[in-house]
Amino acid sequence: MATIENYVNLPSEADWEEIMTKFPAFASASLSAKAKKDLAFENSDYKAGYYFTRTALPGSSDGVKYVGTDGDLRWTRSYNYDTGLRVALQIIYNPECNLVKGCKKVSRTAEIWDKKKGDTVKTTSKAPVVTFGKKDYIWLNKDECENGKEKSMRLVSLELIARAKQFDKDGNTNDYGSEEAKELRQQCQYKAFEFATEEEKAMLVKVRLSEEDKYEKAEPILKTKQEKTHSEKPRNR
Repeated sequence: MATIENYVNLPSEADWEEIMTKFPAFASASLSAKAKKDLAFENSDYKAGYYFTRTALPGSSDGVKYVGTDGDLRWTRSYNYDTGLRVALQIIYNPECNLVKGCKKVSRTAEIWDKKKGDTVKTTSKAPVVTFGKKDYIWLNKDECENGKEKSMRLVSLELIARAKQFDKDGNTNDYGSEEAKELRQQCQYKAFEFATEEEKAMLVKVRLSEEDKYEKAEPILKTKQEKTHSEKPRNR
């Protein structure tokens, strides 16, 4: 089975589910100034855009799951061209680093789809937010890190940070690991790194995604102390 090893990706369906469970008002996302300038779609009523996940629609050759302006999970074609870009990355947990010490609680109120009620409901949530590369990220697993259960911080960008490249401009595939999706994968890293310092990049954890589970799980590749000494920092591309 094919695998991908990199630092920054689209969120997965599982990431969306975790946000919806822990911080439901953040399931949808507002557009950054850059995303607005790039003309990513924005719903004027919800004050939010929509964004790709890396999860393919089962049984489809071109369907990709995406999160709508009301925070609900739907699907769209892989050639969709006005989607916002939300990214996910992992950072080694160090309670003494400035990134962790600068964690803050952010409140958001949004109209979020409630499946039980079959309607949107005004929802307010508070989420822990940290800053990496001058961009804010929701810290999904703060409790797990602080309790010693997980060694890397799993982060998803607070906003849609740009207009996303097409998953596949010809609409022939929904395979996140395909050559057609390479430009989108590279965009994820470039946009996350564009203002990051060398110190911040050194904290990043490379992850491994596998075709076997349709690139759903991002497995952190945690290095030994000896390996860290000889490792290279991730670079902008």
